[in-house]
Amino acid sequence: MTVVRLRRSLLAAIPVPLWLLLTYILFAPLLRNLSGPLPGGADSILYSWYFKEIQVSLWNGHNPFFTTAMNAPTGLNIMWNTAIILPAFLMTPITAAFGATTSVGLLMITAPLAAAGICYWVLYKLTGHLGGSAVGATLYGFGPFYNGQQGHVHLTLGAALLPLILYFGYQLVNPETRSWRQVGWRLGVVVGVTMLISEEIVAIAGLVALVSIVALALRYRREVRARLPFVARCVGWAAGVAVCICGPALAYQFLGPLVMTEGIHSSLSLDLLSTVRPSASMLFSTSADIAANRRFVTGGVENTGYLGILLILVAVIAVVVLVRAGRRRVAFWLGSSAALALALSLGTTVRVNGTQTWIPMPWLIFCRLPVVDTLVPARFSVATILFVSALLAFAVATVARADLGPRGHRVRFGGAVLVVVALAACWPAPGSKDQVVVATPAFFASRAVDTVTPGAVVLALPQSSSANGAAAVMKWQIDADLRFSIIGGYSFFSRDGTPHYDAQVPAYATTLEAVGNSGVAPTPADIAAARQSLLDGVGDYVIVTDQVSHQESVLAVLPEIAGCTPERVSDVFLCRVVR
Repeated sequence: MTVVRLRRSLLAAIPVPLWLLLTYILFAPLLRNLSGPLPGGADSILYSWYFKEIQVSLWNGHNPFFTTAMNAPTGLNIMWNTAIILPAFLMTPITAAFGATTSVGLLMITAPLAAAGICYWVLYKLTGHLGGSAVGATLYGFGPFYNGQQGHVHLTLGAALLPLILYFGYQLVNPETRSWRQVGWRLGVVVGVTMLISEEIVAIAGLVALVSIVALALRYRREVRARLPFVARCVGWAAGVAVCICGPALAYQFLGPLVMTEGIHSSLSLDLLSTVRPSASMLFSTSADIAANRRFVTGGVENTGYLGILLILVAVIAVVVLVRAGRRRVAFWLGSSAALALALSLGTTVRVNGTQTWIPMPWLIFCRLPVVDTLVPARFSVATILFVSALLAFAVATVARADLGPRGHRVRFGGAVLVVVALAACWPAPGSKDQVVVATPAFFASRAVDTVTPGAVVLALPQSSSANGAAAVMKWQIDADLRFSIIGGYSFFSRDGTPHYDAQVPAYATTLEAVGNSGVAPTPADIAAARQSLLDGVGDYVIVTDQVSHQESVLAVLPEIAGCTPERVSDVFLCRVVR
């Protein structure tokens, strides 16, 4: 028995070397330098900032759900942001010892591995076939969604748990499942934990589950009607468990300070042709494909819906195989769910090669519902690829076990070649994407920063309302161990309940930034207004780095606005505000 188990364990581990190779392809630069720039542009710095803020809050006994370290003095409700609360809490020792960038980088690297591993286990539980499960898990964990979203760690970590929600969803509608309490509490734990990683993934899963059940109810009315009481009890039990896990955090989000009365609405939806035109994140994309992606609404950034003609063909064949094998319900469930998730990812109306066709899509029904209206339609592609992965797993398992007669070996070999080629078309391009390199002045990364009083409010120049410009200042703040609070920043800010990505900055900050950009001295009226805004507002220091385009002009006007004489400290000019 021990030998049999060992042999089976070795067989089960066969996909792991492939997954490690794909991980290296995706994250080679990051693996060589974990503390270096992360994929995801300004968002990667934002994740690092959250991780550092939560670590500092926990270390000092402060409220980890609210901070004034950014957007001073107003601050922000962290629960309204993609702070990835639970992983940030768990990674605090790593963050304290090795830095927030290392913590976030490690999670980015492990997310696709975790997704593939969890999906592998789920598909094996559903199909009982290692080969089919490995095919589906590889497509899910290292397919188009994870290739394109590698920099959005809240999505990749949350989506790693999505196969578990699929598994318990299958148990809900499976007549052989008897214990509604057992299924309910397990589903509740998964949903509650996922909520503390990515509320967006839970919302996507919930909406796809809803339309999937509606489709099943229309096709199998009698069976679904008989199952509804069981489903209702499971869902009710799961909701109670989930609330116990994430309820306190959600209560602070909706009842705490700086609550949003609405979310930011996104029009990022997939183009119909994006399903067959690979983006730059795919190895086999051509220059024509990349040019076509620029015509799509997603602009190639969030084109994660690529399947490819071959994979679409394989998915259709998989449905036929399951139907002919007598597994009509599974074929309908997975096939219709994949199609509905794809339809949701196309947004309110279909676009073809960047052209609006005005053909309505299901998202038109949901796009005005509270909470749901803040979802990014293109991201429903994660559900599409999961259902396609499950289809492949079931079909491969069915073909492997079927009696195909004397030509069975040829059929299986031909099918295997077709599946391998279809998956190879999704092979990722090497290297991390959209990295922002921030040059941190030595002042912030050395003992020189001790010149600044702990907890002081600082205006660091250059300060910009652009995501990259604001994120650069946040990176300096991270390197300074969040010693001070900053004016401005890049996050999700509430202005009387209305959401904005850019923070409100006082008039003196706007004036100094304008002088730094143009070199033009402000008028006496502008100086007086800037000085008054500083007297009426906040600001303890102004730090002028050598990265300011017209540094001398800023230094010349600072005494009139801030009442101080700038002093050279390390490689910056430090001005302590005099009121």
